[in-house]
Amino acid sequence: MTARTVVEQALAALRSVSVPGVDAKTTRDAADEIDRAWKRSPLVAGLEGNLVARSELVNTIVGEKVLDPYRRALGSAPLRIRRGPVMRYRAVRFDDSVEEKTAPEPEPRDGDEKLDERASEARDELLQQETALATVERSLPVVVRRKPKPWAVWLWPLRWLFGLVRRNTVASWRVTLKMVDSARHKLAGIEGFVAARDQRERAAREAYYGELRILCGGGPAGKDVRSIELFIPHGLPANVELVELMGALRASADIDAVIVVERDALYAPTPDGDRVELGAVTETLAELPTVLERARSLTLARRALAKLFQARAEVDVEINRAETQFQLRMQRLTKLALPLDIESFRAAQLQRVRPTLIASINAVMEHASVHMGSELAQLGAGWMNAIIGAKHNDDLKAGVAMIEAEWPTSARRIAEEVHVLVMGGAGGVARDLYVETVTALRAYGLPEEHLKTPKRAPDIEPVQILAALSNPTTFTLGGSWFAGLFKSFEARRADIRAKVQARIEHIREVAAAEILDTEPKLHAAVGQALAAQLDAAIEAQRSSHQQTLAAEQTAIAKEREALAPLVKTRDAIVSVGSQLAQLANAVQAERPAVAAAAVAAAS
Repeated sequence: MTARTVVEQALAALRSVSVPGVDAKTTRDAADEIDRAWKRSPLVAGLEGNLVARSELVNTIVGEKVLDPYRRALGSAPLRIRRGPVMRYRAVRFDDSVEEKTAPEPEPRDGDEKLDERASEARDELLQQETALATVERSLPVVVRRKPKPWAVWLWPLRWLFGLVRRNTVASWRVTLKMVDSARHKLAGIEGFVAARDQRERAAREAYYGELRILCGGGPAGKDVRSIELFIPHGLPANVELVELMGALRASADIDAVIVVERDALYAPTPDGDRVELGAVTETLAELPTVLERARSLTLARRALAKLFQARAEVDVEINRAETQFQLRMQRLTKLALPLDIESFRAAQLQRVRPTLIASINAVMEHASVHMGSELAQLGAGWMNAIIGAKHNDDLKAGVAMIEAEWPTSARRIAEEVHVLVMGGAGGVARDLYVETVTALRAYGLPEEHLKTPKRAPDIEPVQILAALSNPTTFTLGGSWFAGLFKSFEARRADIRAKVQARIEHIREVAAAEILDTEPKLHAAVGQALAAQLDAAIEAQRSSHQQTLAAEQTAIAKEREALAPLVKTRDAIVSVGSQLAQLANAVQAERPAVAAAAVAAAS
């Protein structure tokens, strides 16, 4: 199934609409628009995906390292790549100024044929001279061709003797050496000329690419560049343009397909975030015209289907009026639906009340801390009075015993009182913050009975508070009474008083630290309670909304029965649209990835 077949079917379907009561001109105009869109040139592919891979794709297309893949920032200017007679670029800035530059042309090569001939002749001459030199050298001893070492005095007479005997051969050898050097010099000159020319061309081209890389890099030189149009003479099909979907081009580019570029292959995005492979980079580039034609044909087919369905809605004034009213009624209810991203909505409501929650919990903890401090102060005062008021050893011993016996019971009592204060306050905070937490649901139609402050506080997940007081460890103050026999009463009382004071301070420090540790846990517990209340309110809104929707849909269904005589007229358009849809689905089934790329472009 070809792309052209789909477009021809779409045009035929639109131009066949002639049912009485339908504005046929509208569909004919749509057909003309689709025909122009089909003939529009070039075919355009929008590029997404890894920025490094996209830059490497440009280098692959051009066949040279035009861009440095690792020097392009995410905010750099997007590229538009298309065919052109010569390589050049146009940098369009946000103030609409244009900077255009053409790649340096190769140096003239009019005399390259003669240069190649001269190089070939020089190589042949060098080969002949080297062959002649090898022949002459075979007839000369090594001692004549190479000077002996200065210390090899016995070889010098031999060298002189052999040179004298074979003086003609030596002369010929020296002449041949000069001719070899001359041939090498001549060949080196020709090759040096070619190498220097190639080097100049490479340097000029690299300077050109360097300027382009700076503009594409996203640095100061390219910060005000809106887009860069890159024209290349080869590597890309003639009727294809590639556009990077970045910056302003993401919203303004008129594209036929979206292609996600990765290093291993090219992909098409899908609405659910997955990707479908189009194929390997080289193979997919070669078949881009076919891929983009199919994508464009599917887009135009969907556009034609949309127009046909619009014509169906215009069959009759009564249907149009009734359907518009039906839609308005349903739209009013649809607006009452909660956001699709309910988790973000939920998180936003909880985050909105979080400052109040923190301040309220802080007030609860301060109240509890004050109560705990007061109780610990009274407990400490009683302990100190028992020690200070002792008149003799028996009183001191009785005071110590009282402190040691009273400590576990008093600690648990204080911990329980603080726990009741904190948890009760936390429940009150959750109850007081309920209306503020769910008030956003009022705009979505939450019934008023769910927008009132609850009569009772919600259940709060218990939080362990003052573990050291809830499970107190026993301690002793008296030490060894036998050892105390060697101390005076005043010394023993002062020693025990210091221990009591230290114990009281230690208890206060531990309790204060545990109070601080409890506050974040209490935030979480109250937050969970508020979240549960919010979830219940959300569920109540959903239930109410669904019931309202169902009732409205039932009422509309009864009203629509009166429009049955007009349905037959509409069915004629539906039949034509169905045939087009089947054809488009068949094309889509052949290459699902192309269909996904077209859908991404349309959205």
